[in-house]
Amino acid sequence: MKPTRSGQSAPVELRIRNAADVDFDRIRVFLPDSLEVDFGPVPKSGLSAFHPVSRAYRYAGIEVQAAGRSYSLQPADYLGEKELPAGRYTYSVNIAGGQLTLELEKVP
Repeated sequence: MKPTRSGQSAPVELRIRNAADVDFDRIRVFLPDSLEVDFGPVPKSGLSAFHPVSRAYRYAGIEVQAAGRSYSLQPADYLGEKELPAGRYTYSVNIAGGQLTLELEKVP
């Protein structure tokens, strides 16, 4: 396995948990280095497959299409944030009050 930028030998792997009351028709995550990960559709209460990425943070830019609407969450920057160490993580994504919310969960 090829080391990542920070010298880690194992990658960071991300997946999506749909914590909303509607199916996600499509969800995309935008990470540093202009990396876009398309997780595709994720049903309500469902989990996507894991996707390896070179680096990630506790939050990310997200775009969701659900129930004929588009929702987005765009961080201003990652200044002061630390990269996630190698491992598996879940971005739990919800739609509350017409806004996307995101919580990071470490997978044991």
